[in-house]
Amino acid sequence: MKNNAGIIIPTKNRLEFVIRQLEYYEKLKSHHTVYIGDSSSKTLYEELVNQINRARYSFPVFTFAIPELGAEMGMKFLASKVSEDYCAFCGDDDFLVPDAIDDCIKVLIENKKARIAQGEGIVFTIENDTAYGKLNSLNYNIRNTHIVASSGAERLLTISKNFIPAQFSVHRTKEFLHDINEFDRIKDRCYTELLSNYMALINGDSVKIERLYLIRQDHFNRNFQLDALDWLLSENWVNASKIFLDTLTNNLIQTSPISNEEAQTVAHQALSNYVSSFLKKKKNNHLSTNPRFLMRTVNRFPNLKRFLKQKYYLIRFNKYRKDLDLLRKFIEKDL
Repeated sequence: MKNNAGIIIPTKNRLEFVIRQLEYYEKLKSHHTVYIGDSSSKTLYEELVNQINRARYSFPVFTFAIPELGAEMGMKFLASKVSEDYCAFCGDDDFLVPDAIDDCIKVLIENKKARIAQGEGIVFTIENDTAYGKLNSLNYNIRNTHIVASSGAERLLTISKNFIPAQFSVHRTKEFLHDINEFDRIKDRCYTELLSNYMALINGDSVKIERLYLIRQDHFNRNFQLDALDWLLSENWVNASKIFLDTLTNNLIQTSPISNEEAQTVAHQALSNYVSSFLKKKKNNHLSTNPRFLMRTVNRFPNLKRFLKQKYYLIRFNKYRKDLDLLRKFIEKDL
């Protein structure tokens, strides 16, 4: 009997994208349960429920109206509803590869030191920035997610220098709830995401499997996080920082052979590393992967441009060719 995971999807006003994700899982014959928390209007929520009921998916789907909850608290609420031993968070416009979830669960069953497991990530765009359409670009998402060390302090300092989106990994459900427990207290979205990622690595290893796991859609109009200075000067920053550092310190003491003073030093260093890298970030738009001279040429010939892109992606992502070919056909409604 297969071990199921609960796929957690908080959403708001994204009906078409949520239904698209469910259809994708149906195409891939997923057996994993899906938990959807919708903070849209009552009308949109009822339409979501009606469409799910009409579709009769082969896997369980549970829906919850959570109009009063934001993304972070929606995630925590849904995690508390998961009855499976394993869970994974997914954005409403993204996809997880069901077979890869199975492989990650095997890792967590066999490796008790592993806190989370995940595989390679890909980010794509669609020409008209919609739910379906011609695939416009493919790029790797964050790839260096394998972090194995003898102590939580060492893993924390590693992730603080080389950030990985641990939230998207497969977790043991009870452990995920532990790692996001302080969400209620922190009124800062940057810190809630950062805390859940750091907590996972304090408490265990991050193991990467060699296959495609996460497929994310980027958007031309995606809302970026606060500017670094705006974040540091925001109203809740100081209070959120204190809760963040205290939580890291307390968990470091529990998981590492370390004194309170040493744990505080490591926690402060981890935050310092992140803030330093955050201050250096530039809002680069990475949606185009071709050199400028090539873009100027091929933009004049849309069909040639699409042909060259497909050939380029076949070469670059050849080891994921089967998964990405299915994604392309699905997105372009060619199945």
